[in-house]
Amino acid sequence: MVANRILEAVRDLKIPHAKSKAADFVTLSIGVASFTPSMQDIFMDLIKVVDKVLYQCKHHGRNQVICR
Repeated sequence: MVANRILEAVRDLKIPHAKSKAADFVTLSIGVASFTPSMQDIFMDLIKVVDKVLYQCKHHGRNQVICR
């Protein structure tokens, strides 16, 4: 919900982005992930998941939020 609010707030600003091939205005792609860590989990595992989700956002059209 917070990520969607941020995305909408940036979209509503309509900041020109003339050199972008994706859109005329600045947009965001936000990857969100969460998990309940165990003793074996490390912070980098979460970073890897978020990075993968972010690239899914970009691959599926950008300017969106995807959660895992």
